[in-house]
Amino acid sequence: MQNSDFEAGINYRNEGDTKNAFVFLERAAKSGHPEAAFHMAWFYYDIGKELIEPGKHDKAMEWLDKSASLGNEKAMQQILTLLSRPDFNAPEKSEFFMKWITKLAERKEPVYMVELAEIYGLSESCPFFETLPELRKKADPDKSFELCDAVSKLVLADKIALPFVIYSKIAQGFRREKNRIRAGEKQSSDREHLMYLLKMQLLFDEEALESAKKNNAPQEYINFQQNIVDADKGELEAVRNLH
Repeated sequence: MQNSDFEAGINYRNEGDTKNAFVFLERAAKSGHPEAAFHMAWFYYDIGKELIEPGKHDKAMEWLDKSASLGNEKAMQQILTLLSRPDFNAPEKSEFFMKWITKLAERKEPVYMVELAEIYGLSESCPFFETLPELRKKADPDKSFELCDAVSKLVLADKIALPFVIYSKIAQGFRREKNRIRAGEKQSSDREHLMYLLKMQLLFDEEALESAKKNNAPQEYINFQQNIVDADKGELEAVRNLH
């Protein structure tokens, strides 16, 4: 029954019959169909403006939350996209955001592991702080490094190709941990650990540089990244010479 209602709802929607699409998709969603629940959200945020009072963002989020809770990863990702929009109004936006970015990170999704590490690490490059400033209260440097270290091992073990910006953010995670130690914010007398941080910082900055070249990034970015790699090498060599 779930599938037949869902298929009927999608057919009606494709035909432009939003009224009947709503009836069938709602029935399928209420009976536990994750895709139907995903599509229900758009009656409150997009195509349903003719049918339902516009601006029911909280209702849209309820349906997306239901779909995500049923295991729909697309719904989890869409929740993050909508909550990071300044024009999307829903209660407890930051809490919902943390709930689902954490779920995606737990699924070993590298990009979301990195983005969550940036939130915990209060990274200046985190794209979510402007629209969700409450996320700054979630700072946890230890969790940030744990995620960064975990995603680095995952990427290297599985040879996962990532956008050059993500490689750069992984390198930045190791840089944050190194800077904490040097600033005395975290006690560590382990030379091997410091060398590990420097080597990983360099490795992922080099990955970012190579990925940028392969993907025809702007020359300005390539030059900037090359300077970072050169600085990493100089820093690593200086630490080697000190010991």
